[in-house]
Amino acid sequence: MADQPTVFAFGGFEVDEALGELRKEGRPVELQATPLRLLLYLLRNRDRVIPKEELLDHVWPEAVVSEDALFSALREIRHALGETGSKEHTVETLRGRGYRLIVPVK
Repeated sequence: MADQPTVFAFGGFEVDEALGELRKEGRPVELQATPLRLLLYLLRNRDRVIPKEELLDHVWPEAVVSEDALFSALREIRHALGETGSKEHTVETLRGRGYRLIVPVK
């Protein structure tokens, strides 16, 4: 049985799983489908560090992609969330280990 769709809220943003939409203060924010899938996976697994191999397997299950696809999707997420510069506010990169969400989520 599949989990029910959820709305995740964090740092002034919401991700509505059922609508497949990222919103800031109620207004839609443009985010392509693949980065949105990645963000949803990070949100669902926010209590742990997720290895890059796991992200590649779950976000691109039917395709063979390079790590560049993951880096590009992360860059799009960070851009959509308004992150600039090198400081990570939402998704933390743990070199050699993986990635984790570092923002409180409701």
